[in-house]
Amino acid sequence: TTSEDFQNWSKQELVFHADQTDQENGFERLRKLIADPAYLKIVHNRPEEWRTDIYNFPVFPYEDLYLALPVMHHWSGKHVPMYENVDSRKSVELASSRDLRTWHRVANRAPFLEHSPVGDGSAYDTGQIVTTNGPVVRNNELWFYYVGLRHRCISIEDTLNRKYLDSSAVCMARLRMDGFVSLKGGVEWGSVLTKPVNVTGDQLHINTDSWRGRVLVEMLDADTMQPVPGFGKDECIPTIVNGIDETVRWKGSEDLTSLQGKTVRLRFHLWQAEMYAFWFGE
Repeated sequence: TTSEDFQNWSKQELVFHADQTDQENGFERLRKLIADPAYLKIVHNRPEEWRTDIYNFPVFPYEDLYLALPVMHHWSGKHVPMYENVDSRKSVELASSRDLRTWHRVANRAPFLEHSPVGDGSAYDTGQIVTTNGPVVRNNELWFYYVGLRHRCISIEDTLNRKYLDSSAVCMARLRMDGFVSLKGGVEWGSVLTKPVNVTGDQLHINTDSWRGRVLVEMLDADTMQPVPGFGKDECIPTIVNGIDETVRWKGSEDLTSLQGKTVRLRFHLWQAEMYAFWFGE
């Protein structure tokens, strides 16, 4: 539901929900957590009660779109004796939208943030995690603050031993700028072609981790799909660096001034490299 004055609101619309694929993913994640002794043991485990729903759905603007951190709530079994709540585990995924209504699941619904293993007992996010609505940009990184709890549910014995004391904390996960998803090139060259884009600056910038490999870029005429003279693959100087803001350069071309205002398509060639973002700028 939306409003322009916080007094008059539109009719409620369903824009995001857990579907059958989420149920299947939840089953698989619970199976792995239960089978792995490194993770906190689930207290109430009844496979006939397993299900997945959306616990919360934090949304935040990022560049020219909206990103969301849907917290997937994987039920493992209801609490006894009143059955008023459930034991569970959570995983945080990514979704994107340009209008806040149509949402796209990112990276085939791969987990973006999950529970930590118990380890030496110092971690707090072993039993439950709940995210906040977006990161803080600091030191050229994205800092995600979230609530971590050492238990989602504890046994009567642990309750009597006061295991619930010192049970929660504010945690932080750090990510490189634009580091949500990357295009990754392996031991053989791979390429990806963009949709038509307008050249709006005199430099092409990329966020890449290619210090062990290479990134090459060629400009293609959007209509003919032929390389723009002077901006082909063979003229591109390889980008070999790990940096969040690197300028792509071509031999014999100082900048993209001659292409400003034109519509092109970019073909990125990656070898043992990851690319997170590209944009035109100064």
